[in-house]
Amino acid sequence: MRLVVLSPLSRERHFIEEFADPAVQLEYLQPYAPGGLERRLIRVLQEKYVKRMPTASMRIRVARATRAEKEVRYLDRLPLDTKATGVRRLLLAALVALPLGRQQWWDLLDWLTLGDLYRDTFAKYRPSLVVTPTTGLYFSEGPLLARARREGVPTMAVDLSWDHFTTKTAPLRPVSRLCVWNELMRDEAIRLHGYRPEQVFVTGVPQFDHYANPAALGPRDAWLRRIGARPEARVVTLTTVPPILYPDHPAVIDRLLAARDAGAFGPHVELLVRVHQRDDLASYARFDGLPGLHVEKPFRTTIVAEGSSVDPSRDDRLHLARTLLHSDVVVNVASTIALECAILDTPVVNIGFDLPTPKPYLDSAARFYDYTHYRPLVETGAVRVARSPEEMIALVREYLEHPERQRQERAVASRLLAYQVDGNASRRVAERILETLQAGGR
Repeated sequence: MRLVVLSPLSRERHFIEEFADPAVQLEYLQPYAPGGLERRLIRVLQEKYVKRMPTASMRIRVARATRAEKEVRYLDRLPLDTKATGVRRLLLAALVALPLGRQQWWDLLDWLTLGDLYRDTFAKYRPSLVVTPTTGLYFSEGPLLARARREGVPTMAVDLSWDHFTTKTAPLRPVSRLCVWNELMRDEAIRLHGYRPEQVFVTGVPQFDHYANPAALGPRDAWLRRIGARPEARVVTLTTVPPILYPDHPAVIDRLLAARDAGAFGPHVELLVRVHQRDDLASYARFDGLPGLHVEKPFRTTIVAEGSSVDPSRDDRLHLARTLLHSDVVVNVASTIALECAILDTPVVNIGFDLPTPKPYLDSAARFYDYTHYRPLVETGAVRVARSPEEMIALVREYLEHPERQRQERAVASRLLAYQVDGNASRRVAERILETLQAGGR
């Protein structure tokens, strides 16, 4: 068997060194952005399928789009609020009314736009299966999946996130088989996106495999030294999200610092701010040098590809795991990190308020806790949502004093949303890929 890896990083030295193997061939994944015609046809798919998706997440995003609020996120192809007037509006309505299925729309789009993309690559390698990390949400995946369908090659998506089926405004391409995190996602793939049950496999989360053995992540004192904290420190960690989603992190830090300095958290408490890869470290420059406050953005940077210049190394991923394991309390806006903390039994306080003053619901951090993928964390009680700065401070103090609270709820959420965190999710994905190859993609 030969494995051909197509990546925008395939020419970067660190990537070549990491994946060097006689059985592995590296090829360049071509940058891609939809042209005008493709964007218009994707707009039809949005109107026909995406905007009608019956999930709380999409209802919220459509409501924001109706108010012409721009919220184009990392994996969203184009905004929902693209306006059509006059003749364009009539044409859009006519196209939406055409009795074409989802796959037929994609076939039409690919027939009009694919051209010769990846023709030579497929002729060179004659692949038996094409595996992608999403169902076409990355721009560069579109032509690859389109070429696979044109050449009759089966496709599999090993979905990298838990919100793609319910939240993204980009229409999902059909693939032959899917690997997903949990049974909830499997149900969404079947119920919302038309997959047959035999096409969707629950494998758990490959990127969480190193959480299976917390003892192997190393001692707390070594982590404290790395972040620059004192040996006796208790650490409250704030993990940020991109400012387009929540711009108030510096004000939250001010509130946490004031509470800490007033003694609200007890002795020896230090704060760690872990800046998101798509957040600007410069926004936190005014906190440099403050005692008991540590700000880091610990990612390996590389070329810009698909909207990001970050390619986390193994050490970066392990540092995140150690941070979530050894932090006494983690504070953030709705984030996958909250699920990772549940796996590691670390208390989480979610920010459900805005600063300096409350915002309308559709603009507020409060809306994220109604998103379909995140509701189970809230409903199981695995996270506590603070609806004000004062409640945030009280909850942080409570968890510092009683870290065992909600332990059972965190365990329930871990099983519900991450399936089995046993270190074997990657193996289960590999087994499904091999089974698909042996079955000829059926």
